[in-house]
Amino acid sequence: MVLEVGTRLLEFFKYHDKYWLLFATPYARQVDSSILSDSIQEQGELQKVYGQKFYYQMVQKDGFYLFRPGRHPMLLPGYPPMTASINSLGLRGKEVSHEKSRDTYRVVVLGESAVFGTTVNDEETVSCHLEHFLNHGVGESTHVEIINGGMPGATSSTELALFHAVIAPLHPDLIVLYSGFNDHSAKTEQRSSFLYQLSYELHGLLYYKSLFYTLTLEKFSLWFTGRADALWGMRFRVISSPEDVHSVIDRYTANVHALIDSTRPKGIRVLLVTQPLWFSPYASKLSEETQVKRIESTIENRKDISREEYRYFMQSKLMGALHGIANSDTLPLVDAVGTFEGIDPLRRGRLFSDTVHLTPAGNKFLAETIANAILEQQLAKN
Repeated sequence: MVLEVGTRLLEFFKYHDKYWLLFATPYARQVDSSILSDSIQEQGELQKVYGQKFYYQMVQKDGFYLFRPGRHPMLLPGYPPMTASINSLGLRGKEVSHEKSRDTYRVVVLGESAVFGTTVNDEETVSCHLEHFLNHGVGESTHVEIINGGMPGATSSTELALFHAVIAPLHPDLIVLYSGFNDHSAKTEQRSSFLYQLSYELHGLLYYKSLFYTLTLEKFSLWFTGRADALWGMRFRVISSPEDVHSVIDRYTANVHALIDSTRPKGIRVLLVTQPLWFSPYASKLSEETQVKRIESTIENRKDISREEYRYFMQSKLMGALHGIANSDTLPLVDAVGTFEGIDPLRRGRLFSDTVHLTPAGNKFLAETIANAILEQQLAKN
């Protein structure tokens, strides 16, 4: 109790002058909604996360959140501190005008934390690199503007909600969709072991209630920087079923189709990008048939599998579904999974910060891959 009280006093007077965890404790309070545009205010009740120097606004009605505008030092356990610039829309990146000039080609990269860039600085995100590559490739007659539509923790459902509430009013010319991991990663919270379940629930309770626990974890994470997978990657077991698998795939497919259907009346093009992952035990191809069939057989028999096996299997299925959507809807697709898997495994490992997040070099490589596809298919034309 003494440590907890002392930590809260330290936090109040000093700690937030330095930095704060990206995902802080959810003690919600009303905030002044004047910091957001009217279009955002109308979407739902705004709430504040505990902490005076860093908080985000939760749009409860549509199930997604936006960040408070400004420059925010952020920290994720296991990674070095970085700074994120949040614009008046609540999205990461420079300010965006609702009015678009005639010579501007506006692209929105829609996705999860890998798009937001929770482990990199502003200039190291996929969006920043993509803008650089495209403006060097389209010529002086067109200015390409890239908007970072990434949201930490987003799924295809929240991305669809974000599109309707925030992205569509900006009148983009092209949507680049890069996501999938979060649609199935939540399932890895199911543990077959009572001890795992107990430790997981205890961590959740302390993380959301005790500031002392959170700061202790943060300091340890800073010491453990660069080893996030080792810190969080305990061999949790997952219990799944064929019904769970089909449910995740069906929901993801339905949301992507809904997004595509929403863009067509507005004349917005869509570019689908498959999402590569890094699994050190599975350095072979993500969609390798023998691996997929083995894991699928285990799931059909309703036996538990490791978290890595579940993620490996589900990502393969979702990216396969994305290929199917591209074919059925005649949409362009960038096979980033195939591109990354074509790289030497030693070099490929250096492109990932963890299973799903890329390093600055990885973001640059992904952006160049997407830019080449956009330029080759002449998508960056009004």
